[in-house]
Amino acid sequence: MTNGPQGAGAPSPATSGAGRVAPPPDAPPPHPAPDAETLRNEIPSAMQSARRWLVWKLIPHKEPGKKPRKVPFYLDGTQRRGELDAPADLAKLGTFDEALQVLATGNYTGLGFALGADGPGCWQGIDLDHTDTRPELAALVELLPGYVEWSPSLTGVHAIGYGSPVKALGSNRSGIEVYTAGRYFTVTGNAIGGDIEDLSKFIGATLAPLHTVAVVSADTATRGERAADAPASLTDANTVKDLRSALASLRSDERETWVRIGLALKSMGDTGRGLWLEWSQGSEKYDAADAARVWESFKPTATDPRAVFAEAQRGGWVNPKKSVSRETPAPVVPIAPRVPVQAAATAKPDDWPEPADLSAGIPSAPYPVDAFPEPARSAVIEYHRFGRQPLALVSSSALAQMALAAQALADVSFRQACMNSARWSGNVGAPCRWRPESATLSLLGRAAGSSEVVASGG
Repeated sequence: MTNGPQGAGAPSPATSGAGRVAPPPDAPPPHPAPDAETLRNEIPSAMQSARRWLVWKLIPHKEPGKKPRKVPFYLDGTQRRGELDAPADLAKLGTFDEALQVLATGNYTGLGFALGADGPGCWQGIDLDHTDTRPELAALVELLPGYVEWSPSLTGVHAIGYGSPVKALGSNRSGIEVYTAGRYFTVTGNAIGGDIEDLSKFIGATLAPLHTVAVVSADTATRGERAADAPASLTDANTVKDLRSALASLRSDERETWVRIGLALKSMGDTGRGLWLEWSQGSEKYDAADAARVWESFKPTATDPRAVFAEAQRGGWVNPKKSVSRETPAPVVPIAPRVPVQAAATAKPDDWPEPADLSAGIPSAPYPVDAFPEPARSAVIEYHRFGRQPLALVSSSALAQMALAAQALADVSFRQACMNSARWSGNVGAPCRWRPESATLSLLGRAAGSSEVVASGG
């Protein structure tokens, strides 16, 4: 997409500090008629080359007091109705140039683009309503992928992409809608930025959880109110400790994740704010003023601190409430005495011994991580603590990688004296101590608990 000059019918909005834009204070009335030059310059070429175009116009609503409807029409002047996305419907969609010609007649308000299956993928659409009055949605605008533009009313934002189909997110109190079939989007050319890409990952990870606010009863909650207060158990000292552990396993560099975690912690008040800012400072991108502004804009709807635990667990973090710590060996459970066969045959149910706990772990000696030299030892321990993988697993992986690297630097072989001694004595199994001539290979031998080795050419 190229960013050409804005036409008279589609005013150039002011650029915001976050790279997106906001409607200018002197914006013209809603539904300005886009001019052809602006549309050609701003709309991505992938959309222009697709045969998915319609026109639309405002028609007064039958019920007084309700806003006019944006009714779609085919380019032949008939209203779009019937089974959408069916062969008959798709056959009546037009090209971009044809739609511009029909729009130029002045009989319609603007262009429309039909979402749905097209080739190997489908056209996707995201609709955020009332971004002018809902800061939590305005914060999402900065994260939207795909081609993003203002809606005709300048109070909402549309994003259009192409990729995998997703489950539709219909209209509800969240202000978020998502469709990949059976709908069309108005197209204004009043571009915010971006180009065509797959929106499915962003929809699933960010929008779908927020959209669940639909469960809120309309007569018991106002717009932007959370679906339910977080249980008191989510704000106690132990939970805060666990949240800090979960956050330590997540990176705060990606703004999408950063915002999502902030929304989840907002319901905790000052405690959540402290956790979020503490976690945010781990990123080189941290800006105190920006973080304070974004935190104040959060108005969580259907999320709470439990979303932080879910996010961390998807990345491999282990919830201490759901598993035994891998740092502490499991207690040894005594094995119940065997019952003689004859006694067992005549024993009453109450005479049977209590069964042993088969899930108890088997105690073992600690892994000899001290055998590593200091640089490698520190790296192994840090990776073990951060990723919470077993120390033996991390150490073995480190050994394997160092062994692979050592192969390119050393030619490992038997000492010739040992080979000759064993050959002439006929005692192939005679003991022969190897000696290390490579610090790296010596490390491998000691850490693995095996014999020393000899290296030549290293």
